[in-house]
Amino acid sequence: MTMPNPLLLELSPRLRALCLLGRWAAHAAALAWPVLALAALLVADPPAMLRQLGAALPAGAEPAWGGPTYAHWQRWAVIAAAMVPAGLAGAALWRLGLGFAGLVQGDALPGACAALRAFAGWTVAAVVAGGLATPLSSVLLTWQHAAGQRALTVGLSSHAVHGLLTAALVYLFAHVLQRAQAVADENAQFV
Repeated sequence: MTMPNPLLLELSPRLRALCLLGRWAAHAAALAWPVLALAALLVADPPAMLRQLGAALPAGAEPAWGGPTYAHWQRWAVIAAAMVPAGLAGAALWRLGLGFAGLVQGDALPGACAALRAFAGWTVAAVVAGGLATPLSSVLLTWQHAAGQRALTVGLSSHAVHGLLTAALVYLFAHVLQRAQAVADENAQFV
């Protein structure tokens, strides 16, 4: 007599549909996040970027790219710095979508747990990169300001705290699922 493989999941039609929706939503968000971030950065002018960073436009500064105050290299350097966390967040969402896809295909809990842990890791990387991108962007954007008008913006936003808390809880949930699978496997050996 063969025992059913406890590592393969059989989902109800409703749960399967929810996993398909989760996969689609996570992959759509993974692709949209960096694209929307790039679009927002491309249309932003220096005063808008300075406001976002908590810095001020100096008096008499020309608020346009390519002028004496804001060179084009500054714009592209700020965009590059800001795209790193957006790309990492997209990678986190992509991994989450792969976890949903594995569940839809009958993948076991170990595959889903690995995807959840990867999502948590990429999320932490995105939050850390975002925390480093803000001061870097403020320095790059105010590089050509006069002495005393340059800025170094450092802070911890509620979004960053929320991202770290979410990553920690998802990682903990993956660990609990993995431990539950190990206990179920151990119990199956006694039967």
